Amino acid sequence: MKKKIAMLAICLLFSTLAAAAQNTRTSVEKDLEMKEQMAWKFLVEKKYDDFGKFVTDDYQGVYDYETTTKTSELEEARQSQFKSASVTDVRVKMLDRNTAIVTSNVKFELVTPDGQAVSDNVRATTVWVKRGKDWQFVYHSHVSIRK
Repeated sequence: MKKKIAMLAICLLFSTLAAAAQNTRTSVEKDLEMKEQMAWKFLVEKKYDDFGKFVTDDYQGVYDYETTTKTSELEEARQSQFKSASVTDVRVKMLDRNTAIVTSNVKFELVTPDGQAVSDNVRATTVWVKRGKDWQFVYHSHVSIRK
């Protein structure tokens, strides 16, 4: 009986430690979550140069309406007027020391270059890479959340 209780206690201890380890986010993961939110904030605040520093030269954006490069993404951002962006449910999956996939839900409002008001709630996927000392995104895509 004592052995069973001891084994149960050990199992409980290990399951508690495993759960705690899963909930522990690294400083890199926290930094990438912050950067993901900052990227959207820069668009709302019209800080396009700051936004552009996050985008790699070989960037690719994939959307239902087009595929973009760094140049075309920044041009479109400058021509649009972001009114708001709320980033929630951010999750970071480290692939290696220098690559991460960041997913999130983003609710945003903007006015397109042709004056059309757009409001959408999307699931976003961004691939961040560390180039030198800086984290930048090399890929981004999002799809509308259907209810």
